[in-house]
Amino acid sequence: MKKKILKLSLKIFFILFVISSAILWHMYDLTYKSEISKIRSREINDLNDRNAIVVRIMDSLTSDVLFLSRLPDLKTYREPEHIAELFLEFSLAKKVYDQVRFIDSSGKEQIRINWDNGSPKIVERDGLQSKKGRYYFDDTFKLDKEQIFISPLDLNIEHGKVEEALKSMLRIGTPFYDAYNNKKGIVLLNYCGKDLIDELRKNIKSKYSELYFLNQDGYWLYSDKKENEWGIHVF
Repeated sequence: MKKKILKLSLKIFFILFVISSAILWHMYDLTYKSEISKIRSREINDLNDRNAIVVRIMDSLTSDVLFLSRLPDLKTYREPEHIAELFLEFSLAKKVYDQVRFIDSSGKEQIRINWDNGSPKIVERDGLQSKKGRYYFDDTFKLDKEQIFISPLDLNIEHGKVEEALKSMLRIGTPFYDAYNNKKGIVLLNYCGKDLIDELRKNIKSKYSELYFLNQDGYWLYSDKKENEWGIHVF
């Protein structure tokens, strides 16, 4: 009799254990899925917010380069010194461009403003360079009126060498036409990739998010480890 009662008790205990375990597992599974869903929703919202930031910045950059290409003084190009002063004032007002340039149809810089660590300066004639053969000049010059060229983020090159310290650049350009509708060159803006990354970083809201940038070839543009940047990423 006692054995039967013991067996029955064990069966009841086992059944209750299985039922309670199933209930607890189901509750855990629901809680886990709910948390995952919340995290996923936050990450998607964060990603959408960052996408909106990129769109806003790109809209501003394209508006700026079109504004400069439409300057009446630039269309006549009778007083290059005066136009250089206008470009300088533009650089001072915007505070986001590493370089502001007008490059003629031969690829030679005619006007160039260097940001120079917050003290923008007009580059003298003997400091202007030829950019003939550089992809951003060729790709911009072949465009039609008011079409926009946007480069990939890449390292800045001066006098044929990569600038030290490493400085990533986004170049935005458009062809320039004179008052007689002749294509005379391009207007080009250099926007620092660091400014874009800083803008995105300060808008990360989720504690689970980290910011990484890779280009289409799999090279790090931004990583939490500086030694990885501009190095290949092995997937």
